[in-house]
Amino acid sequence: MITITEIAKRAGVSRGTVDRVLHNRGRVAAKTRDRVQKIIKDLGYEPNVFARSLSLAKTYRFHVILPEISPKIRYWNIPLQGAQRAQHQLKPHNVEITYFHYQGYSFDSFDQQIRKSLVENPDGLLIAPIIYDPLAKQALDKIPAHIPTVFINVRTPKCNHLAYIGQDFFKSAQTAARLMQLLLPNGGTLAVLTVTDPVSLFNQRVNGFQSFFNEQIKWHVRTVCADIDPENRTDLMIRPALHRLYEQEPVQGIFVTNAHAWQVAKLIREYGVPKPAIIGYDLTERNIPYLADGTIDFIISQRPEIQGYEGIFTLYRHMILAQPVRKTLLLPIDIITKENMDDFVTSFQL
Repeated sequence: MITITEIAKRAGVSRGTVDRVLHNRGRVAAKTRDRVQKIIKDLGYEPNVFARSLSLAKTYRFHVILPEISPKIRYWNIPLQGAQRAQHQLKPHNVEITYFHYQGYSFDSFDQQIRKSLVENPDGLLIAPIIYDPLAKQALDKIPAHIPTVFINVRTPKCNHLAYIGQDFFKSAQTAARLMQLLLPNGGTLAVLTVTDPVSLFNQRVNGFQSFFNEQIKWHVRTVCADIDPENRTDLMIRPALHRLYEQEPVQGIFVTNAHAWQVAKLIREYGVPKPAIIGYDLTERNIPYLADGTIDFIISQRPEIQGYEGIFTLYRHMILAQPVRKTLLLPIDIITKENMDDFVTSFQL
């Protein structure tokens, strides 16, 4: 077993210096810190977390702040399951997790849950800030600098955070555009269906999809925005947006920038129009049957269960193991079809 004494010997420093580097406390010269951290990484050293937890006699309290799980869109149940799985595994390590839920797209609800969490002075926060960016920043700026915060699914620009875990939105949308091109090689009119409020996640997906077709004249791309349901701000009003789209001209392909592809597929059946190619995000319970019968052609997955799981473990590594963590963890862009969906359904445990 690698010990602190061996690390100190190899680095030519005292045990106390190694301890300060491991626990990120006290002053250590930058060159010395870098040398010690390299040796720690090369040797694969991990602190004895059980002994450290017992010696500190401390319970670490992490708070998870996610949108509510709507009956129409149960996407947030998946990262919630990931966080709960991490919670179960970390229970012996003196980790407790409390969950807070806000109405998606509602600043007032988001701000209220942030305030409610901070009253309890948590040791770390895991947040999915699906809010219009400037408003989200107002709420997130209330978080004291000493509380490490991990963003999942979307990171709000210019907000301090320990780490981000999620997809590259722009590239995932370009991947969707490539798939659309393969589905419609002869060109046609394409629609991007997104959310009215400009959240960075959806903006980047719109831009990524459009950029792919900028220099290609066979495809014409239109953008249509769905309003947020005023009665339940976790949901979107897809029907009026789709009605406006088809009032102007028929479309051959629709790219949905969120988990509401199932609503588009359902309405297309009701309209009785020729089926367009449909690509959306997230293997939710509502999207599964439409992907299975071929109404939805492709689903782009961003591994939400892994986001919740890795988000909790990032806080654990930072706070308890005192290990350096990755500032950005970009997850693979999974392409799900009716042929391979069963493997993903099993792994997500919907």
